Amino acid sequence: IARRKLVTNNQVLKSLHIKQLRGIKDLNINFVGNSVTGIFGLNGSGKTTILQTVMCLYRDKGTENTKMSRFFKYTSAANKWIGSEYSAVMDYLNLSLRRPRPETDKRIEYKKPRSEWSPRQAQKPDRNIIFISLSDSIPDIEKISDKKVTFTPLVGEVLDEQITSAATQIIGVLYENLAISKISKLDCYTVKRNGIDCHSLNLGAGEQKVFRILQRLYRAPKYSLLVIDEIDLTIHTAALKELIKIMAEEASKPDRLLQVVFTSHRQELMHNPIFNVRFIINTPDKTFCLENPTEDCYELLSSDPLKYFKIYVEDLLD
Repeated sequence: IARRKLVTNNQVLKSLHIKQLRGIKDLNINFVGNSVTGIFGLNGSGKTTILQTVMCLYRDKGTENTKMSRFFKYTSAANKWIGSEYSAVMDYLNLSLRRPRPETDKRIEYKKPRSEWSPRQAQKPDRNIIFISLSDSIPDIEKISDKKVTFTPLVGEVLDEQITSAATQIIGVLYENLAISKISKLDCYTVKRNGIDCHSLNLGAGEQKVFRILQRLYRAPKYSLLVIDEIDLTIHTAALKELIKIMAEEASKPDRLLQVVFTSHRQELMHNPIFNVRFIINTPDKTFCLENPTEDCYELLSSDPLKYFKIYVEDLLD
């Protein structure tokens, strides 16, 4: 008899403990405090591994692939990930029972003792997952062939005015009349930019990425989890700060209650109380997570600190 699939709602991810996965050992990271969590650290510290693990905690209700095999491919060096182990603490409303029951501080163990990951995909709690990957930083112009493109404007779906309003606030350019369009199989859009009709092929890479993030943010169903890899790519720091501010405001609304987890190398973002800052330090024996580190702490951990010497000289005064 097949097991009943777990159906959940009101999901909140509280913490993640990675005992052993890729290069990470004995890591504890929590996501409480704010709706948005930024993961920082040097190259090779494990930011991407954490992000990919968060992606795979749930079974997506839509079309997003959240299987471990998507990110953790079999290689001889990885030994098929046997021995990997991690766990997550979360809240959710269990709808699979005759009477829905809230699960509070529910700990779920994930591991691969042999050939299969446990729990199986069908037994994971389900949640709307929205993944904004590195490919979303690639401008549309680089996704089409080099041959000449003849574009005929199409009457597409007019997107929510919230998107253009937020983009105007973030980038400082007046955007209006955002509409979906297509070139072959490529999802594109048209927008009026400072009064001039533009196609996404002719917008900057940073502008395009902001629109992609905002479109998914405002269309995300309640309780969704947005996972953003390298949020800072192609986006200026000032615009990035405004984007995160808007994400935090939208995610915390009572009718949205979203969670956002992103990775970044941008040091200037770390001094911001509107989102959780988690700084990852990886050592051969243990992976540490510092919560909301100070600027001095960050400088000491991410660069070659200057060493100051004080010299005291005694002299006779006349």
